[in-house]
Amino acid sequence: MVIRTMCLLCSSCPNLAAQLVRNNIAETLRYLLCGTASDSDEIELVPRSPQELYEITSLIGELMPRLPRDDPMFSVDRLLKQSGRGSGGETTATWQWRTDEGVWKSYSRHDNRMIEDSHRNGDPEANLLVQGRVYVLDFNVMQQVNEDTGHARA
Repeated sequence: MVIRTMCLLCSSCPNLAAQLVRNNIAETLRYLLCGTASDSDEIELVPRSPQELYEITSLIGELMPRLPRDDPMFSVDRLLKQSGRGSGGETTATWQWRTDEGVWKSYSRHDNRMIEDSHRNGDPEANLLVQGRVYVLDFNVMQQVNEDTGHARA
């Protein structure tokens, strides 16, 4: 959850991201991924859950500079996206939760992607940090549980 919070902070505050880069966050990220900060020829990743790896790579993505959108190198991506629209490819689910009033609300795009990845990987649950609160999504009973209060909802 700390990594996800850092990712959200960096996406909202580029100055913080720049300061983390200046303070050698790369060494910390290498330690999180490899278990060692030393430079060696052989690199072995520390076993991590798909959710942890997703959060770490999301943070790395936020720390990287933005890619130029007008570079001809990226025109291939644009053409692939245009040709794939009508191809009937894999659809992405929209995950939602129900308020106490019975209104269905969609999760954020970032949370939705993380939930869908966990579900497709066959994980029994996913952990989310929403507005400072930790929620566990149990795929077996399709409900979210607030870890602090124990309050469950569909």
